[in-house]
Amino acid sequence: MQEAAIISDLTTSHLREVSEQDLEMLLCWRNHSSVSQYMYHQNTITMDEHLRWYARTQKNPLTANYIFEHRDKPSGFVSLSRYSWANIGEWGFYIAPEADKGTGRALAEVTLKHFFENLQMDKINAEVIDYNTRSINYHKRLGFVEEGFRKNYYVKNNVFYDILFFGLKQSDYLETQKNASA
Repeated sequence: MQEAAIISDLTTSHLREVSEQDLEMLLCWRNHSSVSQYMYHQNTITMDEHLRWYARTQKNPLTANYIFEHRDKPSGFVSLSRYSWANIGEWGFYIAPEADKGTGRALAEVTLKHFFENLQMDKINAEVIDYNTRSINYHKRLGFVEEGFRKNYYVKNNVFYDILFFGLKQSDYLETQKNASA
């Protein structure tokens, strides 16, 4: 399916909370090399570790985990970790390895709308390893602003990488949406 077709058909895209029935699928996605290469922890995750993660996040009222669906097909994962001191959070996400081209853009549109319009978040933050140029460019296209970095913070195969920090304020998101519909 073409990217334009996915984006223009956002009425068939939505987020839903992760359920126990999703855990095996999520573990397969997370352990897939196209996803794991961009994670802080790139080791293969076992089902026991995955179940502990799920139980821990289910107990945490500041964490929400979602499946992004397009035409009733699970196509991505999104997490939101809210900060306890403000209506600000950090998002993380990945696209299903077999997802159609354009899924990332659709996921962002549905997710940011949910975060800013439904949850009334004031700001969403993101962290990106500096070798993940696709994610860096993705965040910039979405209107995120690079706010800083942590030098030589991540090590992979004895090579040090920086972590870039991005942020998107609700007011900037709403202004972008207003201009897009004008």
